Amino acid sequence: MRTSSSSPRLRWPRLVGGTLIATALLGVLISLAGMIVVAQAGATAQQALIRELMTLDRALVATGEGLTIAGGALTDVEGTLGSLSATLVSATQAISETQPTLATISDLTGTSLPQTIRETQVALASAQTAAVSAEDVLSSLRFLGVRYSPEVPLAEAIGGVGASLADIPGDLAEVAAGLDDASANLEQLTGNLAQVATGIDAIAGSVDQATGVVEQYQEIVGDLRTEVASIGEALPGWINIARWGLWLALVWMALAQIGLLAQGWAMIQGDTVTR
Repeated sequence: MRTSSSSPRLRWPRLVGGTLIATALLGVLISLAGMIVVAQAGATAQQALIRELMTLDRALVATGEGLTIAGGALTDVEGTLGSLSATLVSATQAISETQPTLATISDLTGTSLPQTIRETQVALASAQTAAVSAEDVLSSLRFLGVRYSPEVPLAEAIGGVGASLADIPGDLAEVAAGLDDASANLEQLTGNLAQVATGIDAIAGSVDQATGVVEQYQEIVGDLRTEVASIGEALPGWINIARWGLWLALVWMALAQIGLLAQGWAMIQGDTVTR
C-alpha cells in the first residue's frame, strides 16, 4: 500500500523535470535560429535601406532640376512683364504727345503684345507643371519628419499669375479698337493704357513672389539632400547597433535556459534517487 500511494507523487517530478528540459532546449533552439536570422536579415535590411535612400536622393535631384526650370521660366516671365510695362508707359506718352503714332501703337496692342502674352502664358504653364511635380515629391517626404506647408503653394501662385494674364489680351484688343477711333478719344485711350500698365506691374509683383517661393523650395530640397546623405552615413552604424543588441538579447535568452535545464535535470535526478 505504501508503494502504490507514493507512485503518483514520484512520477510528478520526473514529468515536470522533463517538461522543463524540453522547454529549455526549445528556447536554446529558438535563440540559435534567431541569431542566424539576425545575421542574414541585418545585411539584407542595410542594403535595402541604402537603395531606398539612393532612390530618394535621385528624386530630390529631379525635383531640384524641376525647380530650376520653374525659376528660370519665372525669371523670363518677369523680364517680359517688365518690358511690357515699359512699352505701355512709352506708348501712353507717345499717344499723349502726337496722334500720328496711333497706327504703330494699334499694331503693337493688337498683335505684338497679345502674342507676347500668349508666349508668357505658355512659359507659365510649363513652370506650373514643374511646380506640381515638386509639390508631389516634397509632400511624400513626411516620413522624414519634414513638415512644409507654405501659405501659398508654388503651383497655385504660378497658376494665379497665368490666370491674371488671361484678361490682358482682351484689354489690349479693346485698346487696339480704341486706337482705330482714337482721333476723338485720345484722353480715354491714355487712361486705358495706364490701367493695363498698372495691372502688368501688379502681375510682375506676383511673379516676383512666386520666384521667392521657388527659392524656398530649392533650399528645402538642398536641406533634404543633406539630411538624406547624413542618414546614409549613419545607417550602417545604427544597423550594427541593432544587430548586436538583438544578438546579446538572444545570447542572454539562450544562457537563461541553462538554469531551466539544470532545474529540470535536478528534478529528474531527485526522482531517480527517491525511487
